[in-house]
Amino acid sequence: MGFLSKLKTFVSSLLLPIFDYGVKYGPFLETVKTAMPASNTPKGYTAWVKGNDVDVIAKTLWGEARSEGERGMQAVANVIRNRWLKANRASKRVTWWGTTWRGICQKQQNGTYQFTCWSPKDPNRAKMDAQRLNNGDANFTKAVLIAQRCIAGDLPDLTNGADHYYATWIKKPYWADGETLVAAVGSHRFYDLA
Repeated sequence: MGFLSKLKTFVSSLLLPIFDYGVKYGPFLETVKTAMPASNTPKGYTAWVKGNDVDVIAKTLWGEARSEGERGMQAVANVIRNRWLKANRASKRVTWWGTTWRGICQKQQNGTYQFTCWSPKDPNRAKMDAQRLNNGDANFTKAVLIAQRCIAGDLPDLTNGADHYYATWIKKPYWADGETLVAAVGSHRFYDLA
């Protein structure tokens, strides 16, 4: 193996876990196929550990949008990040939906969860709770990578700043009446209400 091949392998091993789309740093980068365990998580990224913020966000993405593919899960992650940003900004803070990653994902009011996948009555809740890193579910592996990028701030916003969304297979919620649609990704419709 020549020097350039060794250098390519070394640089790839450092950058691939971070830049999973392989676009930013050269043509030799390839798409990440598996999420990194805690021992290999790059600096600046939060490792996946059962029950931590990455796990909670990943399970939210998987529970809410796995049927929508990678872009659909990214759009839901954008909503989570936009809520976190609005809750933690210096002025005009919006905190009713929570201020932490976990708080935003698992917030409930009057027995209703903001993200319905966390409801004990949701038919997918048990499946969601059973998800583990590298368990063979490609959508959950993608959800972990998207969650890591969400927390790190390295996730393009497909939703134009949206902090609310709904799926078109349900009745349009009252809060969307009279509001401006800011994005549509798959069967989800996105709104910026705060």
